[in-house]
Amino acid sequence: GPATDPRRPSWKGWVDLTPDALSSDDRWYFSFRHGRRPKALVLFGSQDFFRAGRGGYFLKELLGAEKGSLLGWDADFLELSRLSEAPLSDYRVVVLADFRDVPAAARAGLEDFVRSGGGLWVLPGGATPDEAFAALRRLLPAGVGPEVSSPEPFGLSAPGGFEEFDLAKVAVRRYRRLEPKPGARVVFRDSTGVPVLVAGPLG
Repeated sequence: GPATDPRRPSWKGWVDLTPDALSSDDRWYFSFRHGRRPKALVLFGSQDFFRAGRGGYFLKELLGAEKGSLLGWDADFLELSRLSEAPLSDYRVVVLADFRDVPAAARAGLEDFVRSGGGLWVLPGGATPDEAFAALRRLLPAGVGPEVSSPEPFGLSAPGGFEEFDLAKVAVRRYRRLEPKPGARVVFRDSTGVPVLVAGPLG
C-alpha cells in the first residue's frame, strides 16, 4: 500500500508465489522507503532577481533549473511577499535573497521554521539596507556591519570541509562586516581572516 504521508514516500506489501509443498515460503512481505531529495525554498524581493548575472540566475542553475539541479537539491522560487502561501514544513532550508525588507509576519514565520529545525540562508543584495539586518538580528548568527568594497577581488579561506575547492580563485569584491555571535561558526573568511559567511543555531 502507498504511504499515508506523500512527503515521505514508502511502500509495503507482499508477493504470493505459486503454492507448493512448503507453504511457509508461499508469501513474501516487503517494505521500502524512497528517500526524497532535499528541498529549498528561495524567497526573493527584487523583480530583477532572475536577470543574467543576478543571484537568481545562478541559484536556479544550482538548485532548480529546468535541466536539473547541479547540487542534488530541488528548489521552489517565490516572491517574499507571497511567503504565507508556502508550506514551510516541506523544505529543509529557506534562502532569503536580494531583499529590501522583511515584513514582521514573514520574520515570525521564518523564526518558527528555524526553531523547528529548518535552515535559513541569508543572501542580501546590493540594495539591501542596513535596517533590514537590524530587523533580522534575532535570526542571524552574527551582527551585520557596513558594506565593504574591495578595489581588488580576493579569494576565500575555510577552516575545513572545502578541501576539494580552490577557494583562492573565488572572486569577492563586496561583502558586509560580520561579528559572529557566541556559538556561531565561521564558514568562510576573506584573505585577511575577516569572516564573510557565518553559521549558527537559533535557540
